[in-house]
Amino acid sequence: MESVSWYVLACKASREEAIAAELAADGLAESLVPMVTSKLRTGRGSNRKTRKVTSPLFAGYVFAKLRLTREAYHLVKAIDGVRLFLRSPGATEPSPIPAGWIGAIKSETPLQGAPGPGDTVKIIGGPFHVDFGQAARVLRTNPNGQVQIELVGGLKLWIKSRDVVLTNGSE
Repeated sequence: MESVSWYVLACKASREEAIAAELAADGLAESLVPMVTSKLRTGRGSNRKTRKVTSPLFAGYVFAKLRLTREAYHLVKAIDGVRLFLRSPGATEPSPIPAGWIGAIKSETPLQGAPGPGDTVKIIGGPFHVDFGQAARVLRTNPNGQVQIELVGGLKLWIKSRDVVLTNGSE
C-alpha cells in the first residue's frame, strides 16, 4: 500500500476542483480533474442565448497520484467532499489505476471548444463507436450539438458532439 500510484477518489457533486486544489495545497498528491467545455442554450424563442460551460469529464471523481500510506489515506479521506477511494470488487484496500490510464485519459480529454469543419476527431461514444477510436473528419456542425463526420470509405453521418474528441490530426 506504499508505492506511488494513481487512485480514483469518489467525491460529492461539484467538489472535484476544490478537492484537487486542497490535495495540491496540502502537498498530499498530484491530482487530475479532466474538464470539458460544452455549449448551454438557455431561454426560449428570440430570448434564446448560448453560453459556454466547463464541467468535469468524470463528474464526481478526482484522480490522485500519491504514496498511499495509512496516514495519507486518512488525510485524503478527511478532506471535505471526499467520499471514498475506489476499490476493485472484493478488494479491501484502494485499487490503483492500471499503468497508462492517466496518459490515455489526458490524451482523450476533449480540447476546449467544439469540433469544427476540417477537424479530425475520434469516435468515443454512441452507436458508431464499435471500432473505438476510429478517426473521422468533421464536415459541418449544427446548433443542436451535432457534427457531420466522414468516415474512412466516404460514409457520412451525423452524431452528437459529446461522442467525439478532437485529435488535431495526430492520427
